Amino acid sequence: MNFNTSIYANAIVPMANHFSISEATARLGQMSFLIAYALGSELWAPWSEELGRWPVMQLSLLLVNIWQVLCALAPNFSYIVAGRTLGGLSSAGGSVTMGMIADMWEPDQQQYAVAFIVLSSVAGSVVGPIAGGFMEVRLHWRWNFWIQLILGAVVQLAHFLLVPETRSTIVLNNLAKKQRKSGVANVYGPLELRGSSLTFKEVITIWVRPFSMFVREPIVLFLSLLSGFSDALIFTFLESFRPVYSRWGFDTIQTGLAFIPYVLFPMICSNMLLTSFNTESWLATSLPIFHFSQ
Repeated sequence: MNFNTSIYANAIVPMANHFSISEATARLGQMSFLIAYALGSELWAPWSEELGRWPVMQLSLLLVNIWQVLCALAPNFSYIVAGRTLGGLSSAGGSVTMGMIADMWEPDQQQYAVAFIVLSSVAGSVVGPIAGGFMEVRLHWRWNFWIQLILGAVVQLAHFLLVPETRSTIVLNNLAKKQRKSGVANVYGPLELRGSSLTFKEVITIWVRPFSMFVREPIVLFLSLLSGFSDALIFTFLESFRPVYSRWGFDTIQTGLAFIPYVLFPMICSNMLLTSFNTESWLATSLPIFHFSQ
C-alpha cells in the first residue's frame, strides 16, 4: 500500500501534461486511494476472521493487481481515479497483516513482528520516491502502474507459495478434514460445527463489527485517529520534498535520492528498538523475583 501510494506522486506531472489537467486534479488519484484504503481495511478484516487470512489476502492482492491494469490503460483521467479508488478498497494488507501477527505470536512477543511490519511500511513509503524519480525521467507515466503491477504479481506469488494459513479456526478445520480422510470419524473443526452458510443478518453483522468497535471502544477510536493522522502526516511530508528541494536546484532524480536517509534511519531505529526489547526480556528472565507476603 505505502509503495503504491508514494510512487504515484512521480506520475502526477506527466499525467497532468498528458490529460491536460492541473497537478492538483492529478493528485485526486492519490487522495482517492488513501481514503478508499481506510475504508477497505475495515471491510476486509472481519472476513479474514471468518474465511481465513490466506484467501482474503490472495483475493485482495489479485484485485489490486487488476485495478493496476485499469490505470495503466486508462484513456482518460476518470479511469485513473476509478482504478485508484477500487485499488484502495481492495487493499487488505494493513489490517489482515496485524491479524496474522496476533495469530502467530503471544502478546508479550508481538513487538518484534510489529517492529518489522512498521519498518517495511516506512521503507515502502520511501523506496517509492527513490525509484519513482528515475521512472518519471526515463519512462512513460504508464510504466508507473505497470511496475506496480509487476511488483504486486511478485508479492502475490510469494504469498501464495510461502505464507500458510494462520487463523486458528481455519487451521483446526483443515486438521479435522485431514483426520476424517485418514479414517478418524466424528472430528470437526469449530466453523464446521457452525455450518458453512451465512444468513444476510450474519453477513451484515460481520461487516459492521469493526465500525461498531470504532464507535464503542475508546482505545480503537483513538488509535485509529492516531494512525490516520500518522498516514496523513507521512504522505503530506513526502509531497513536500519536490517544492522544497527544487528551490535548492535539485532535479527529479536528485529529489528522489534525497529520500535515502529516510530508509537508513528507520533501520537504525528498528535495530535499537529490537535491542531494547531483548534487553528487557533478558532482565525479566534473569533478575530474581521477590515475593512479599503480608
